[in-house]
Amino acid sequence: MKLIGYTVLVTFDLSYANSSDYRYVNSYLSDNGFEQLSHKNHKLPSNTYLGTETEKVGAYESVAIGAERVKNRVYRAIKNAMNGGGLNSVVFVMVSPEAETFYSCSRPIDF
Repeated sequence: MKLIGYTVLVTFDLSYANSSDYRYVNSYLSDNGFEQLSHKNHKLPSNTYLGTETEKVGAYESVAIGAERVKNRVYRAIKNAMNGGGLNSVVFVMVSPEAETFYSCSRPIDF
């Protein structure tokens, strides 16, 4: 068994929500170790988060199986928090092995 680090990208949309609903979800994600990418000088929507998770992967399991478990765990936790707050939402969660994750973000040209 080994521990594998995974990069987790989360974005969401709340239906018929007000700013306090977004603050609730933003606080939940921040409290659970996710970083709001718009706070890192990326020109992204404020509902885009990046985090890391660690998962135990058995000797006969693939890294993909671990990624699937992380995806399901993170997705369920976020949806449960939103549903508990009475929020109607769409959540996107993407997971990839941390050692194999690379990203870039362009900045818009100021006109």
